[in-house]
Amino acid sequence: MAKGIPLVAAVLALCLSISRAIESPWISERIAIAFVDTFDDFRIGHEQYQHFVVKGTRSKAAYAARQGYDLNLIVFSIEGSDRMNWNKLYWTRKQFGVTCKNCSVTVPLCHKYDWIMWMDNDIFITNMTVRIQDVIEAGRIVHGGEYPHFIATRDNLNSINTGTALVRCSRQGLALLDAALALKGTESVNRLVGMFDHNGAIWQLHDEQEWVRNITALVPAKLMNAYPWMATGQFAVCPDKPTCDQGHWSPGDFLIHFAGDNKRAVVPFLRAFPPSTWIGYNGSMTY
Repeated sequence: MAKGIPLVAAVLALCLSISRAIESPWISERIAIAFVDTFDDFRIGHEQYQHFVVKGTRSKAAYAARQGYDLNLIVFSIEGSDRMNWNKLYWTRKQFGVTCKNCSVTVPLCHKYDWIMWMDNDIFITNMTVRIQDVIEAGRIVHGGEYPHFIATRDNLNSINTGTALVRCSRQGLALLDAALALKGTESVNRLVGMFDHNGAIWQLHDEQEWVRNITALVPAKLMNAYPWMATGQFAVCPDKPTCDQGHWSPGDFLIHFAGDNKRAVVPFLRAFPPSTWIGYNGSMTY
């Protein structure tokens, strides 16, 4: 049965309270974070992107160090992809260690990681105490008590958003990666792929394929893909709990994602909430 997304505060609170109270079977050393950035001259020379390159990367590094996760930055093209975000899928598939060429079913070896969380580069982690294991446990709750093989969110337009997503090293997780990568190059005939590349491929598969819906947990966006509140055209903290619970960032959230037009909120956000206010953030680095 397809698993839906609960968008009520009580369910969100239940997910977090249960996940933090149990001993997770997933250990930090078997979890990785991956993100893509080009570090090209345009990005480094543009104020908004400077903040992602510096503060965004530092937040991910500080978080991974605190929680014991591997952090992997993808700065080059894999498999000749000219759209860099496809490389998250290629890289994840490679880390799952699939080498069995003569098997009737592709077998993930999982010699290094059990889960990989990829993140877009336009993300700041603003609460270093939220574990990825907490998100996985929330996915299990949403998925009827069984661990899913893919965890993502719907954004406030009800679109599947994989700006942050978790893939499990399993036959099912690998099958989803393979199916999504098979859609690369179909941009001219697949509207969603043409508009949103890898995100559109996964969105299309979720809409069309029951087996994809059955392995996927869509958790509340506020849990791992909160957007800035921009109802007035300017960044502000969401005004009340029901509004915030629709997926808008408020202090204490795991992360904030400045997708699309939300990038204009970066500078005012940082004025109001500099890194020194982010929970558990330690800005000291070794040079």
